[in-house]
Amino acid sequence: RWPDGSIKWVLLDFQADAGARSTAEYVLCMGKNGLSPLRAVGVQEAEGTVKFEIGNLKLGVLTNAPGLIHAVSLSGTNLVEATKPVQAVLVDGSNTVYRASKPDQVVVESVGPMRATVLVRGHFVAEDGAPIHGGKVGYDLRIHAYAGKPYVKLAFTLRNDGWYGYSNEGKKHPRQWLQIQSLRLDVPAVSFPAGTNMPATLCGLDVPLGREQKASVVQWFKYPPETARGRLDETRDAPDDLARAAQVGLQQHQKGFYWCADTPATNSAGAGQRAGWAEIRGDGGVLAGMAMRRFWQNFPAGFSAQAVDPVGSSTLSFLMFPPGGYWPRTGEAWKAKTSQFEGGRQKTAELLLWFGDPGQTGAEMVRMLDQPLFARAPATWYGDT
Repeated sequence: RWPDGSIKWVLLDFQADAGARSTAEYVLCMGKNGLSPLRAVGVQEAEGTVKFEIGNLKLGVLTNAPGLIHAVSLSGTNLVEATKPVQAVLVDGSNTVYRASKPDQVVVESVGPMRATVLVRGHFVAEDGAPIHGGKVGYDLRIHAYAGKPYVKLAFTLRNDGWYGYSNEGKKHPRQWLQIQSLRLDVPAVSFPAGTNMPATLCGLDVPLGREQKASVVQWFKYPPETARGRLDETRDAPDDLARAAQVGLQQHQKGFYWCADTPATNSAGAGQRAGWAEIRGDGGVLAGMAMRRFWQNFPAGFSAQAVDPVGSSTLSFLMFPPGGYWPRTGEAWKAKTSQFEGGRQKTAELLLWFGDPGQTGAEMVRMLDQPLFARAPATWYGDT
């Protein structure tokens, strides 16, 4: 408020819709009661669990079990259960597999009829319970739910809270860097009654999956072969770049974006950018879908899908660090064939996650995520005030 008590600014939280290349107008009026959505977001906190209810979609997070999201049901059908939760899986440079631990914190950060946000924070542990760098490599997952919407938005952050090292490396604060072979987010989805095939769409490519079959599509980027000094610098190309290019017939692709698809039927690739969304389906319709914000700008990244035996269950995965890529482009990461994640670094991926038919195509979902609505007041208002 201004010193005289009048309003300086006000935050409006409301849902709006506008078609492509169109404008929707809304007017703010004085009133006694705020309007509530027909189907408000419900959040329940009980001992050991936090539950979302968004219309027909329900999600649950357990505070004492490994994983990120431990329960998902759609119209009364269980799609994700605590025995196989939504999970983050990290493989380090020594081939040790780490998974998201049981949460260190589960915090309801905001809740209201329009939207709610829950923070799930934890660290990565191996099968024997050993953490990375004493528990300094962890994750933050923010789950955003919106009234009446058939999806949630996930903001997943990988954190390395270890020491960078600097000049005192090897002394009081040794370097605590992390070499990553891969990092993925697994979303298991129990199918509706399924037939012999379970079709998937990965980055716009349709892939039929049979029993125990798996497919993936990854967006890559090839740097120019020469440095600014005009000489070859082998550390600028991932060690598998040339092998991948030869495998898919891209020997002449000198620089820029390209993609590779590994499916049960064949391997394929092409120059250019893929759309950042994926879906896996059963006989009853869409089981699960994911879309990533700024997908090709966060290369390398990809999606994979797997039909698990018995047919009727499946896993859709977002490849945040796919196998075969590395960053930063240093000699150390080049030799280790890993992604290099120094102490003090964080990386966040924003995803939409839906179960069942979201009412829009995957291409429309990722477009909504990449190009959200932008609201502004009429030009005359700026002049008059």
